[in-house]
Amino acid sequence: MADEEAIQLKRERLAIETHEYFWHTCPELTARWKEAVLRRRDEEQRRWKLEQERAERERQRKIVEARWKQVVELRSLRCK
Repeated sequence: MADEEAIQLKRERLAIETHEYFWHTCPELTARWKEAVLRRRDEEQRRWKLEQERAERERQRKIVEARWKQVVELRSLRCK
C-alpha cells in the first residue's frame, strides 16, 4: 500500500511539474502543441465524417439490393 501511495504521489508531482512547465515556462511550445492537437482533431473529424458517409452509402446499397431481391422473388412466384 505504501508503494502505491508513493507512486501516486510521484504521478501527481510529475503532472504538476509538467503543467507548470508547459503553461508557465514554455508558452510558445504550449501554443504549438495546442495548434497541433486542434489540427489533428479536425482531421479525425473529417475522417470520421467520410467513414459515416461511406457506411451510409453501403447501407443504402444493401437496402436497394434487398428490395430488388424481393421484386425478383415476387416475379418468380407470379410466373409459376
